[in-house]
Amino acid sequence: MSDISFKSATELSALLADKKISAREILSAQLERVRALDGKIGAFLSLDEKDAFAQADAADARRAAGAPLSALDGVPVDDVAVSIRREKRA
Repeated sequence: MSDISFKSATELSALLADKKISAREILSAQLERVRALDGKIGAFLSLDEKDAFAQADAADARRAAGAPLSALDGVPVDDVAVSIRREKRA
């Protein structure tokens, strides 16, 4: 399988549905890529890997039970908080 870090959400969803990969495996690959690149680009302020793996394991359990929350259950999504600050001009 080619590098899963470059697969689309649709492709990852299909792999999960076909049981060709687990949410935990996808997350591991994504975190490996983040660790390799984030020092250079600084895209993440923090990572909660423990919670991310707990969520991936929960998604895998739901899929194993035949009850995913959606087609995207188990596909990692970055939680990007954007804050815009408006400054007053004197």
